[in-house]
Amino acid sequence: MNLIFPEYLNCKSVESLLSFLNKCDGNFEAIDLSNIKFVFPYGLNMMLHVLEQVEHFEDIIFPSDKIMSYLIRMDFFKRLEDTWELPEEILYDISLHDYGKNEDNKTLLELTKIEHFTHVFPVLQKVDEKVGVILKAQLGYTDRDVKKFKDILDELCQNISRHCQSHGYVSVQYIPYYFSQSRRKYDWPVKIGITDTGIGFAATYSENFDDETALKEAVIENRSSKLKGGMGLKYIKNYIKEFEGELFIRSGTACYYQEGKKGYSTLETNMPFFKGSQIDITLPSKK
Repeated sequence: MNLIFPEYLNCKSVESLLSFLNKCDGNFEAIDLSNIKFVFPYGLNMMLHVLEQVEHFEDIIFPSDKIMSYLIRMDFFKRLEDTWELPEEILYDISLHDYGKNEDNKTLLELTKIEHFTHVFPVLQKVDEKVGVILKAQLGYTDRDVKKFKDILDELCQNISRHCQSHGYVSVQYIPYYFSQSRRKYDWPVKIGITDTGIGFAATYSENFDDETALKEAVIENRSSKLKGGMGLKYIKNYIKEFEGELFIRSGTACYYQEGKKGYSTLETNMPFFKGSQIDITLPSKK
């Protein structure tokens, strides 16, 4: 049996992959990437997390040259080698597609592992050196907008190092267009994926919360699990609302979705279980 990844790797399609994974024993003949047509940062992170849960596989069926180029450019296979000792045959096949990194102004931050607070600084440094310039030139962001963008990355990356008791990933890209869950079209949005496979929201509270209650406390009630927490999700929610953007958060078997300036939101339960917490953010162009 193969582990087959869907055509579009976003926060919705990944759910079917997680559902399938929960029904398997983790042993596969091949990891099949051949159907993939587009990968969002959230989906990229989740590809790694899913493969970290796999017990065994014999081969990788690669996607198209275009998708391979993207995966290499985003350091996907480098991060995969942190988990798996890939056979020489697979490494050779990867090398055939690796023509070196081309300058790609759509890639704002390659797939970066976060495990310790010292891993956060290079992310913020990258924002200062590259991302801020691109956000202002291409997307019409002001210095104030870039600072808020940096604050969001700082807070969410610090949450991984402070709370999750495991590791996570962050990646950022802007893309030509994106249709939200309500079919709203965003032109040239910034997409941010920040994910981990740690203890999840529920385990960070002293009370015996289930996933739904914990997510509600953290995201809707704006209640920190720590007496001295950071700026928290309230700041992030308000920032995304101000930008008329989109926020998706899942933890365990529950997820929260917010879209638009009015902050329309839903809280869903009975999702396929996946440990940790995963966040997908969309920030539209201001031009």
